[in-house]
Amino acid sequence: MKPTKKKLIVLPEAKEEVTSSGIHFVEARSRTQLQGTVVSIGGEITEAAVGDVIVYSPLFFEEIEIQGEKHHVIEEPDIHAIID
Repeated sequence: MKPTKKKLIVLPEAKEEVTSSGIHFVEARSRTQLQGTVVSIGGEITEAAVGDVIVYSPLFFEEIEIQGEKHHVIEEPDIHAIID
């Protein structure tokens, strides 16, 4: 699957937390930045490449499912950093 123009498809890192009583939960959208690996890019992307690990906005993405895994579709301006 290839996104259009200035969009990227990202496989997010799961942020799972465990409470003191041992209950596991995955963080919902919050104001904390998200991190994930770029799996596909649109034709107008200039800042990131497939395989890059990026930090991006938790507020501006669409969630899609590819082969049973949740992915995020984001726009290039919502990338905050590329991790070396």
